[in-house]
Amino acid sequence: MVVDKAQFSNKTLLGKRVLVTRSRTQASVLSRLLKKEGAIPLEVHAIEIQPMDNYDEITSALQRLEEYDWVIFASVNGVEVVFCCLQRLNLDARGFDGVKVAAIGPATAKALQEKGITVDFTPDRYLSDGLIEGFKAMNTQGMRVLLPRASVGQDSLVPGLRTLGAQVHQIPVYKTVIPLDSSQKAQEIFSKGVDIVTFTSSSTVRNLISLLGGKTGLLEGSLIACIGPVTANTAREMGLKVDVVAREHTIPGLVQSLVEAFQKEER
Repeated sequence: MVVDKAQFSNKTLLGKRVLVTRSRTQASVLSRLLKKEGAIPLEVHAIEIQPMDNYDEITSALQRLEEYDWVIFASVNGVEVVFCCLQRLNLDARGFDGVKVAAIGPATAKALQEKGITVDFTPDRYLSDGLIEGFKAMNTQGMRVLLPRASVGQDSLVPGLRTLGAQVHQIPVYKTVIPLDSSQKAQEIFSKGVDIVTFTSSSTVRNLISLLGGKTGLLEGSLIACIGPVTANTAREMGLKVDVVAREHTIPGLVQSLVEAFQKEER
């Protein structure tokens, strides 16, 4: 068999050991894209999605969706949980008739579209600040907003909307926790060396450092790549030097920014 060496030589990330810190259910997309660029993805799940103890609050809100002007989805996880609750109520996407829907980011918008929901607004910048900026052009005084989200949501979205005069009802619909069984695997991987560490949320930054016992020095020899400025700021606050911040705050955008960074290095 004749091996075409060109098919390997043009892979910018060839042989790079890249740490993927996403949850078990979400890591595969990033790993697959990294493999296409010749990288060796190393999965350490720094975050785990867990259900709430009960869904009474979101169930009640979904039964009176007509009371809201907007429903804002900040993640694919939020979409999945809300539609599971709708199914239990024998409802479907038609329950959103008369309510406008916003999605922060194309992956969340795609998840909604697959459920039969027409997304009315997705910000150009896939961040909470980008959504707030877009809402400034609307009549937000007294606007009633439903926000299903993670139990820990420490960003500018809620205070920003309230500053615009909106009435925000945020409801936790899932938890994010540290999967402690990942600790030993993280230690083992770093003992063999990691070329690139990818972070896709502030939680993955904080949780990985926790899994490493707070030893941020273990990351000093690795290039640090973050999906967006919020995640990058968290990494810097934790004492890390951030080398790459994706221009497009998506998983494909993160991989593309990594490729571009190494292409510049080769020139």
